[in-house]
Amino acid sequence: MQSDNGHMQSASDQSMLQAIGAGDVAGLRRFRAAYFEMVAQLVRRGGGTRDDAEDIFQEATLVIYERLKDSPLRLSSSLKTYLFAICRNLWSNVARKRQRLVAINDDQDNLANIGADESDILEFMQRREEYRIYREHFDRLSPQCRRVLSFFFAGVSMNAIAKEMNFSSAQYAKNVKCKCKQRLTQAIKADERFNELSER
Repeated sequence: MQSDNGHMQSASDQSMLQAIGAGDVAGLRRFRAAYFEMVAQLVRRGGGTRDDAEDIFQEATLVIYERLKDSPLRLSSSLKTYLFAICRNLWSNVARKRQRLVAINDDQDNLANIGADESDILEFMQRREEYRIYREHFDRLSPQCRRVLSFFFAGVSMNAIAKEMNFSSAQYAKNVKCKCKQRLTQAIKADERFNELSER
């Protein structure tokens, strides 16, 4: 596939985007195997841990999934470059919240030709205050809840979630999902900022 500015998406990039959009577990595993270490290195350079990298990678995957739901995703760079830009912005936001002075050096291989994509990412990530409130409360959930909900929001089936999480059954996975989603919803609704936005 060729984007509007002439960048040709590789077959591998197309395959991984399709997997993310479809919530395909095998494809999501390939995506992680290909790019997680790049994200982990980025986060470590900024003073973070491997757990931080896990969270950033899952959130970036969710961002891409949400973009794919809006419209076909046409990149002016490789998927690797696009993912790096998302993760760099996400980690910078986390680092600022922790009041750390984090300097993330530009990686020319990953940042070449990124301009238009990064502006698009920033617009998407910042256009709604509700999303930031949601992310704050999502990050406070247990690791299990975050992982289950990430799979669920990406459209992964209950059977596949049960297998990934080593749960006894799809019904048990559904029960965990419902409880986690309820906790998240209740926390968001109890947030005064959310109520103020709802009244606008």
